[in-house]
This record gives sequence, structure tokens and C-alpha cells, in this order.
Amino acid sequence: MMIFNLQLMREKFAEALERPRLEVLFIRPGTGEGEIPHRQQELCFALTGSGRAIVVPPGWRGRELLEREPGDVHLFLSEKNIVLAHFGEPAEDGDETPEPDVWYRTREGAGTLLEDLFRSLCRLESGSRAAQPLLRSICELIAERLENEVEQQLSGEEQLWIRIRDRIGRCFREDLSREAMAEMLRIHPARLSRLVRKFAGTGVCDYVRDLRLHCAEELLMAREVIPIEEISRRCGFNSASYFISIFRRKYGVSPGTFRRRHLDL
Repeated sequence: MMIFNLQLMREKFAEALERPRLEVLFIRPGTGEGEIPHRQQELCFALTGSGRAIVVPPGWRGRELLEREPGDVHLFLSEKNIVLAHFGEPAEDGDETPEPDVWYRTREGAGTLLEDLFRSLCRLESGSRAAQPLLRSICELIAERLENEVEQQLSGEEQLWIRIRDRIGRCFREDLSREAMAEMLRIHPARLSRLVRKFAGTGVCDYVRDLRLHCAEELLMAREVIPIEEISRRCGFNSASYFISIFRRKYGVSPGTFRRRHLDL
């Protein structure tokens, strides 16, 4: 069960900062299936339970690239807020992926200073002697922000929606029914539908479809030219012809035309 609590998050973050940082690693763009360009900038990094720091440069979908291990603290910096999540032990239900046990979302965004420091950090190479002190400065500024933060409360439904959004965001490529997703989340399918409708303004199937289409949009704009059939498969569509049809319905052009227009910009 995830707990949205400022004081607990302060404690977990302080514990993470007390661990000696053995190394700072950078996830660099590549061609792996999980490495999808992401136009909406989200700055993120992880302080792992094993003492490493893993940094995801801007422009990459950090929530998907960061693995989750017990003891990790993951941080996501955006214009709207800073999100911190601490990961405990995996649930005793066969799911080996830990879920956050404590998390917090600040009232205000990261701000120019934190963003500039993070981008400076990302220009360094793994092994740079400047990486650790610069990361430490970023963490100290976040810790200071947490100390000055005024406690806020989220309703039970808001917390559950964030859990739903996170879980669906990690499994939307899989061929899962509404009932299967509800079972993973341990809620009734009707409640899942109601919450998605309330917070996303659409049904579960449409919500998943839009995530897949956005994933396809990002792949179409990648520097690597990926075949349309492969994009369809990577994004979770069972049929390339169906993918082309609903892509055209949403964007007004075929995936191939969309890519050519983007590359011509």
C-alpha cells in the first residue's frame, strides 16, 4: 500500500542521502525497445539501495528506463512539481516489481535552478569527478525544498488514481483486458472504469489506446527509422492495419505521412 506522506518521505530521502554514493551512472540514448524519445521533458534520477545514482538525461522516458529495486528513491522533476517515490520489498503475490511504499508530490515545480543544475549534470560523463558533488548539490536543494514544504493531503481516490496511472503506464503495451488490469491493481473492474473516467475523462480502453498512440507518435519522430509494423508491435497493437486506421483517425494522416512531415521540419 502506497503512503502519501511528507514526513515519511523526508525520512526515506534522508536515509538515501546518508548512503555513500559508489558511482553515478548515466542512461544514454540507444536503440533498445524501452528507450523511447519523450518530447515532454521530465528530469529524473534514482538513488539506489545499493549505493549507485542513476541519471536519465532530459528527453527520455525516465519512468520506463529506471528499474525498481527495494530501497530505491526515484525522483522526477517537472515544471509542475517534484515527485519522490521510495520502493520497499516486492509484494508477496508473485509480482517481483516493487511498488512505492512511500511517495510525495510537492506543491510547486522544480524551478530554474534545479533544472539548470540537472542539465549540467547530464552533460558529464560517467566517472567524472564532478558528477558526485553536483548530484549532491541537487539532492541538498531537494531536501531543503522538502523541509520547507507545507504538508498537503490527497484523497484516497486521488492516491488510487495515481497508482492506476503508474501501473497502466508500465503495462499498456501488453494485451490486457480491463478485468486483468483491475486484478493487478486489486480493485473491482467497475471501480477502475469509474476512476479512469473521473480523472482521465475517458474509458479504460480509450485511455490505453491513447497511451499506445502517443508511444507510436514518439517512435515515429525518433532519429532511428523504425518500420511501421514494428512500431505497431512495440506499442501494443495486435494489427498494423488497425494501428494505421486509428492513427489516421486521431491525427488526420497515416503514420508514414506523419513521420515524413516531422522529418521535413
